Amino acid sequence: MLLLRAELRKCARPVVAGLLVLSALAAVVTATYGQEFAHAQSEATTLSVGYDEMLSCDDIGERPGRRCYELLARDRRSEAEENKRFVAETNRQASAAHASQQPLGALGFTAGLFGSLFGLLLAFAIAAVHVGGEWRRGTAPLMFATEPRWGRVLAAKVATTWLGCTLALGVAWLAAVLFGQLSQSIWPLGVPPDAHASLGFALERAVAASGILLVFSLVAVVVAAWLRAPLPTLLTGIAIAAVLNALTPLEVLGAWTPGAVVSDLMQFAGTPVGYFDHIWALPDPADAAPLAIRVLAAGALLVAGLAYAQRALAPRDRIA
Repeated sequence: MLLLRAELRKCARPVVAGLLVLSALAAVVTATYGQEFAHAQSEATTLSVGYDEMLSCDDIGERPGRRCYELLARDRRSEAEENKRFVAETNRQASAAHASQQPLGALGFTAGLFGSLFGLLLAFAIAAVHVGGEWRRGTAPLMFATEPRWGRVLAAKVATTWLGCTLALGVAWLAAVLFGQLSQSIWPLGVPPDAHASLGFALERAVAASGILLVFSLVAVVVAAWLRAPLPTLLTGIAIAAVLNALTPLEVLGAWTPGAVVSDLMQFAGTPVGYFDHIWALPDPADAAPLAIRVLAAGALLVAGLAYAQRALAPRDRIA
């Protein structure tokens, strides 16, 4: 417990405070794009549906007659069906954006951000400062002399990195809630909020994001302890994010990657276009095996990686 308290005090740095501010800005900016996009689409739908251009036989290059009238009727039916699909998708976008203006919807929205690319990079940024910086500042030898069991030290750093990410999520949610109260008058959306504003969805997203942030923090701390430098740690986090998002959409194999597991746990599939609640690749739904099996496979891969890290890192930390 004393070790954890000491690590928490180390986290009280200006850089970490800056990351909290960045998290709030990220939530507000992404919410702005989503709500503004949905409002613009709603206005465009009103104008396009209200405009009905009547074509004539001359317009389609046909002589007046039965064939011309059949072609015109078919075109009108096709246009009506297209308008219907457009209106349905626009209303779906507006409902999701309206949900992000509500407190519970804002929780699900920000949890999506932190359970995807932003949360991964945030965990690596905190680990780069909190772990990699220990060797840059020369305090690592003293730390391991005081507590030679490297596993306890890294566990405390994982806990504090995860707490930092969770705190950032809370700050971002608060910023999104306050912004949502303001944006309702700026971009009014004439449809009720959808299931994204429900308590069940918000809790599912928050719990899933919390667990994923814990895994992100664990990986980030181990990488930072291996590299022992802030910048290489952050660059490695960017590389890991790029690889995960490149592999996830692949056929057959992509569904078994950790990136696909993250996507399915966070329920990213099926979100409307323009609802910017995540930055993450989606797997091919046709290749998806049962999620529980894929979670176990990803967990086995993580355990194997940690076992290797334990053997590789322990000797180095004895002479840190």
